[in-house]
Formats: sequence, structure tokens, C-alpha cells
Amino acid sequence: MLLNLVIASAIVCPALSRAQETAGAANSTAPVPAKTKGMVFHGKVGGIDVSGMTLQVGKRTFRITAETKITKDGQPAALGDGVAGESVGGAYVKGSDGALQATTVHFGKSAGKKKKSTATQ
Repeated sequence: MLLNLVIASAIVCPALSRAQETAGAANSTAPVPAKTKGMVFHGKVGGIDVSGMTLQVGKRTFRITAETKITKDGQPAALGDGVAGESVGGAYVKGSDGALQATTVHFGKSAGKKKKSTATQ
């Protein structure tokens, strides 16, 4: 009987804890940390609003925050370094208000791609 009570409490307590965390997160207006990977996006820059801190890619608008990591051609950059029509990619999360918040933005060539060797072998 005591063993059943211990097992039941071990199952129920973590579930209650997660439910409280989820409820607290839904009511939070705090920015999403940049460590969150989120979903991937890529396309061409449709527009940049530096004063409004937004990036337009296709029909989607991404909110840029102080935590958003921005690079251009593999080097640290600012939102204003992007150019309309340029290739862009990155990751985003959907905020509790429904807005798409960019966690990373990469303008230009991908930082992870290796350059083709021009040396002859």
C-alpha cells in the first residue's frame, strides 16, 4: 500500500510541476531567450525596419530583439546591414502574443558552408 502511494506521488508531482510551469509561461511577456533553437526560415529579404526592429521575409514579419544573433557573411552584423533582395535565413520562435521572434538571422552566404577550393590537385 505504501509502495503504491510512493509510485503514484512520483508520477503525479512532476506532471503538476510541468502544468504550473506551462501556465506561468503562457502568461509571461518576457522575451524568449536566444538559446531557444526554434523553427528555421530562409528566403529573400523583403524589407527591413530598423526603427521598428522587424525583418520581412516573404509574407512573414520577424521581430528582432537585443537577444537576436545577427551575422552577415559569417561575421557579426546589425539589422541595418541587411539589403532587400539578399538571401537570409535563421531561426525563430512564436511568442505568447503570436509574433514571430527571430533568435538568429544570417544575411548573405551561410557561415556554415565551406568555400570551394580553387587549388588544383
